[in-house]
Amino acid sequence: MGTPQKRQKSPRLWLGEWGPLIEFDFPSYWWSSSGGKVNVAIVTYLGDTYGRETELVPEPYSHERAVYNEWCAFIQMELDAHTLYVLRKHRDLADLYGEAPAAVTTAIAGFQKQVAVADAALQSSDHLVGNQFTAADIIMTTTLKWAIAYNIDLTPRLREYTALHAARPAYRSAGRLTFSISPGA
Repeated sequence: MGTPQKRQKSPRLWLGEWGPLIEFDFPSYWWSSSGGKVNVAIVTYLGDTYGRETELVPEPYSHERAVYNEWCAFIQMELDAHTLYVLRKHRDLADLYGEAPAAVTTAIAGFQKQVAVADAALQSSDHLVGNQFTAADIIMTTTLKWAIAYNIDLTPRLREYTALHAARPAYRSAGRLTFSISPGA
């Protein structure tokens, strides 16, 4: 499970893409589910419910939505739950979960292997879904920022992609409000 502070960034960033940053409290059960699935669920719900005109979440039943769903599932499971969250559990929260140096080493190696898929996909585009900025880019950016906070080496292309999207005004606004994914948070 991630902390509410970690998980609030993407929804706030997404809302900020509309213009003025809108804040509201999400039900507490949205934060108590496992890992990045909550994040993707919130962002997709907001897109489907309130943001059709923004195109941040592709139209349901479209090819773009299938690509969006594929990237979101990949990010939440392969980059977040199976790798970065293992680091959080066995480094930052070792008093709860126990130290596990082998798990930490394996998680870093796994992240490097899996993030290579994103690196290859982003060689010819600044976006994960076609040529359109979507919530998948928001989720990937926050995940890559988390990896950077953990001092995981990223390729120059992934650093460039992260910097590009982290420079968005909505990202900066959301970051000022809630950004506590640094180690030990």
